[in-house]
Amino acid sequence: MLAVALLAGCALRGASDSAVEAEVVPGVRWTLSFPVAGTLVSQRVAAGGRAAEGDPLAVLDPAPFEARVLDRSAALQAAEQRRVAGYMDPEALRTMLPSVVAPERFDALRVAVLQAELGVATAGLELRRAVLDNRAAVLRAPAAVQLRRWFAIEGAWLAAGAPVAEVVDASTVRVVMRAAPGWRPGTRVVAARADGTRLHGWVGPIQPGGIEGVPVMISESAALAVGERLRVFRP
Repeated sequence: MLAVALLAGCALRGASDSAVEAEVVPGVRWTLSFPVAGTLVSQRVAAGGRAAEGDPLAVLDPAPFEARVLDRSAALQAAEQRRVAGYMDPEALRTMLPSVVAPERFDALRVAVLQAELGVATAGLELRRAVLDNRAAVLRAPAAVQLRRWFAIEGAWLAAGAPVAEVVDASTVRVVMRAAPGWRPGTRVVAARADGTRLHGWVGPIQPGGIEGVPVMISESAALAVGERLRVFRP
């Protein structure tokens, strides 16, 4: 069944009082953003263009992210070298035999080894974060989509989470129309297509706080195309 969203409005000219105009629109929309801040250097798809799932849509300047990955990689290597040097120290090796090492020396060596281990773990975590941020600098399509519009232009500095683009999934559709006064949940309706085909349905339950209006369920399956216009009325 197909969900049809209703918006408050007026009836069609020349139609019955309950007839309203409707249009088939994409069923799913996303407003996309980068989870990291940076300068937008490339828009890979023009408004109106299509992209497959996973295709890059936009790219932030990669230089800062790549530099951070290199920096964190070097920090991890240094931490690992400090850990190796600590374990190879003869006194550190003797910590395995605390009975031959003064208690205060044993504690100091143990703390030094633990600090080296913590340094490696911390450096490794920071490197992983840098790698993830580097990947996040490429905005990818969440599904097979059509790019509806851009909110930013190339060269703009974008804060993390700022809207970048709006995309729609044209593989699913919904119908948006102007609701005639007096329609209630359960009201039977007919949706007439341009070729004269009629689809039957009913007004669905009103969703509290819904911003897109009242849904209508269409009982017949129909291959409706985005942009197609219908005339909906009560039989």
